[in-house]
Amino acid sequence: MSRPRSALSRPTTARPQTAASSRGPEGSFIIAVLEGRGVGREVGMAALDKDTGRVALIQLADCPTYVKTLHQMHIHSPAMILVPDTFFSPTDISMPAGGNKSHSTSLLVQCITDEFEGVPIEPVMRKYWNENAELIQTEDRFNEVKNAMKPLSKLDLDKLISSLASSEVRETSSAKSASSRVAQMLNLRSIVQSLPRLAKALEGSRAQLLQIIAEMISDERLYKIDELVRASLNDEAAPAKGGLNAVNARVYAVKANYNRLLDVARETYKENVGDIYALRARLAEEHDLPLTLVYRDSDAGFVFALKKADLTDAGGELPRGFIDVTAQKGRVTFATIELKKRNARMKDALDETLILSDKIIQDLTDDIVVDIGALYKASEAVALLDVLWSFAHASILRNYVRPEFTGTLAIKGGRHPVLESVQSAGAMVPNDVYCCEASSFQIVQGPNMSGKSTYLKQIALLTVMAMCGCFVPAEYGSFRIQDALLTRLSNDDDLEKSLSTFANEMASTAMILGLATYDSLVLIDEVGRGTSVREGIAISHAIAEELIRLKAWRSNISLDLARLADLPAPVVTEARRVADLLTEQEERDMQQSRTSKLAVRRKALLRLRTQLGQALDHSTLPDEELAAYLARFQKDIMAVLQQTM
Repeated sequence: MSRPRSALSRPTTARPQTAASSRGPEGSFIIAVLEGRGVGREVGMAALDKDTGRVALIQLADCPTYVKTLHQMHIHSPAMILVPDTFFSPTDISMPAGGNKSHSTSLLVQCITDEFEGVPIEPVMRKYWNENAELIQTEDRFNEVKNAMKPLSKLDLDKLISSLASSEVRETSSAKSASSRVAQMLNLRSIVQSLPRLAKALEGSRAQLLQIIAEMISDERLYKIDELVRASLNDEAAPAKGGLNAVNARVYAVKANYNRLLDVARETYKENVGDIYALRARLAEEHDLPLTLVYRDSDAGFVFALKKADLTDAGGELPRGFIDVTAQKGRVTFATIELKKRNARMKDALDETLILSDKIIQDLTDDIVVDIGALYKASEAVALLDVLWSFAHASILRNYVRPEFTGTLAIKGGRHPVLESVQSAGAMVPNDVYCCEASSFQIVQGPNMSGKSTYLKQIALLTVMAMCGCFVPAEYGSFRIQDALLTRLSNDDDLEKSLSTFANEMASTAMILGLATYDSLVLIDEVGRGTSVREGIAISHAIAEELIRLKAWRSNISLDLARLADLPAPVVTEARRVADLLTEQEERDMQQSRTSKLAVRRKALLRLRTQLGQALDHSTLPDEELAAYLARFQKDIMAVLQQTM
């Protein structure tokens, strides 16, 4: 831990605790590292400078010793390293930096730990179960979030923000594009005005992620955008799906007296619409027909409509002068020459109104784009909250349980989530699953239509749900942290790749065997079905042996097991000699490790002396903050001393 910054602070003189002493003073970068899957060792790295905010994105193809990755990490001196939690074994996730990791920890993490001994390595854990639990257990908050999300349910905020961001490079070429932009601004106003209610629904949340969401949608820049929109748009103009209501909302979106020409154009539009309604009243009275007006979103504008029953009562035929007769379900639509003329005048006034409104909307958009970053953050926050609420809704509706993550896959009374939603209550038969170190390879047998494929799909779906942060449909669920979910659950051919059923099956199986590791979950349904029975059995045995061999890499075959297997005496003798050599090498390594621990202990005591002296002589922190800093520093030093005992 670094000493708090102060006006009189100077760079620390303590030597950095890394394997390479040339790394310089304590790092200022937070580095996130991710290794790709497959045969090639593709490594991606993002380095964030805490002081300047600069971010460096790096992708490289590395060798098994990760020399290039470590070199880049030396260039961007790390203060903290973030890796996925799947890079650790379940028992190593909580271990501090510098601890002895088990063999299930990825090789990349082991190399980083050895190279950057004093830098904390933080696994990024799955983070959604606590948030779901709060929404599930707090009914009032669940309902408040639901009601606050309703105005946002039918709006695509990401698409809307992208349209606004690109609108400054698109000139208005037609009334149609102008109408679209005015509608987008009305939708943006609905979204921005809904966010305070959503933030209020999240007030008092205990879950950290819900607190972060509430903070993101309470950004001051969003309130600034709301004020800009309120200053330009009418409060009564609400977005509508279609028809005349949607047109009127766009026509009267901008406030009155904002632009004199716009007010004149709107008055002209209003008079033209009034003339059309006056024409309808005159024709209805003249022909004694209950005529109504229907607005079409196309360029047709208004048309007359008459129910078929009313037309039958009037003799079954329309009077002369009506044109463009169209029979629809339950009614007849038609027009007149005079109606078409008035529609044309109304359409000209409407186009002029929308184009004048768009100029005002464009100026408003230019002011909003300055703070568009807040809208992107709000969009991400709303999307994440929508996912969490959906998880909570499904968990409440179907009585899901919170999963646990251990080293064992154990599911009590598991249910297929899709079948449970379509079948009647009580018809679903739950299934148990148990897979541990002692039974890591299992074969599921049964007659046709007994549910073997559904059982495998249930395991896969429940694993995905748990890894996503959702509760699972079961009485109890314990899962392992899997680095990959590899499945082959279909027996179809692939016409696009010109593969038969058997060839497609072999290609999928080869891919699975190439990607599978000790921490992978592999599900294969009816292997060898695309060929003869004898060949299918042979292929099944070969695949099973390969999967078992992947598991056996972690096992230590003892000499006692070798004798029980009746191996030849020379083989056992040679194995004992090699085992003795390995034991001696392990003892030498332990002795060297004791020497290294002594050096680390001495460096820690030296750092303790230096930073205490700096805190005493130069710290300007208040007493409470200084006490908190010293307490954290004491905790870190004690942890280092305990590890080096």
